[in-house]
Amino acid sequence: MDPEVQEALLNLKADRCDVEELFEFIRTLVIVKDKNPTRGAKRAIQGPQKITNHLDHIIEWINPEDDVEQFASGYTKTKLPILIVKAPQYEEGATYIRLNKRVFSAGCDIRRAFLLLVQTYFIFKFKFEPSLANFYNFFVGAVLTVDNMTTTVNNFIFQLN
Repeated sequence: MDPEVQEALLNLKADRCDVEELFEFIRTLVIVKDKNPTRGAKRAIQGPQKITNHLDHIIEWINPEDDVEQFASGYTKTKLPILIVKAPQYEEGATYIRLNKRVFSAGCDIRRAFLLLVQTYFIFKFKFEPSLANFYNFFVGAVLTVDNMTTTVNNFIFQLN
């Protein structure tokens, strides 16, 4: 087999592995979010709705051509830190952390950028949005082990075992 073709096939396989890893990472975030609802949180029933972003208020994907500074200054869903990814939804691209209408580059690896987002909450002592408290507590308590886990998160981990 031609060495150039062999190299192209290896690169294609590596790219596919990266896509599969990214998919698994995002899928894991969605599962952790869905399985760790905040205690006492009311779920509004508003009929059938199209869910556009399962990680709303955590990660926002924006068009790669959009200006991240302009997006951050106009973002009104929450004042707390979020992760912004300049890529099509659920794909990897340049990542930024929005902190008080300012953005800071977080590289191109969404996994590292997400951990940086979690660390931002912990370092600056931000209170988690009530509807996402158990989601973030999973990462602060179980993954980073820098804080105690809530009962809901403990039960979730017990169910995983």
